[in-house]
Amino acid sequence: MVRQHIPIARVAELVRDAYKIPVSTGTIVAMVQQGAGMLEEFLDSLREQLVASDVVHADETGLGVEASLHWVHSASTAMLTLYHLDERRGTVAIDAMGVLARLCGVVVHDGWSPYRNYTNVTHALCNAHHLRELDAASETEGQQWAYEMIVFLAGTCQQVLDAKATGATCLTADQLTTIRARSNTIIAAGHSANPPPHTNSPSGTDPKNEDREPSRAPRHLRR
Repeated sequence: MVRQHIPIARVAELVRDAYKIPVSTGTIVAMVQQGAGMLEEFLDSLREQLVASDVVHADETGLGVEASLHWVHSASTAMLTLYHLDERRGTVAIDAMGVLARLCGVVVHDGWSPYRNYTNVTHALCNAHHLRELDAASETEGQQWAYEMIVFLAGTCQQVLDAKATGATCLTADQLTTIRARSNTIIAAGHSANPPPHTNSPSGTDPKNEDREPSRAPRHLRR
């Protein structure tokens, strides 16, 4: 029920139809709450393993709970995933999850500003989010650089996978130098294709231009 997000009333119908046993929705809710209480020791262990990890991915997404907007926060590695449901989206909710504030490694995220409040970690931006922005930017005329960056990121990822397959734990110095140079060249092309507009605003930028996908992508890649 929980994993598949099946409505409680439908679970009650399933139990009644499959086992010929009438079960109230209240009973099912109580069973789920009892099961959740039995996971506390597991969740404590999961948090400690995430805190001890070298790299953790963090994200959040909205979820409707009883006709009200809540937020599901996640912290994960290749082998571990922790979800935290909260009425809040920001730092208070992230702290309540109990991972990022105690992490000493790298946190990978989408660049959302509350993540930047954590100065105890090294920040890395998520390439999955980069690719979404680049994909949208590449559909705009004059943004060939975005397509080139998509190809570059995919190729770099394959380089890493190939290196891992040989037992290597990192790319060579020459490979990293080449990657950095190519990345800087493409990002520079992105900035050239999206120069800051000349306005009379105090900040010198146009908020509408700042929100455009092609304009946003090279700034995010530079961080």
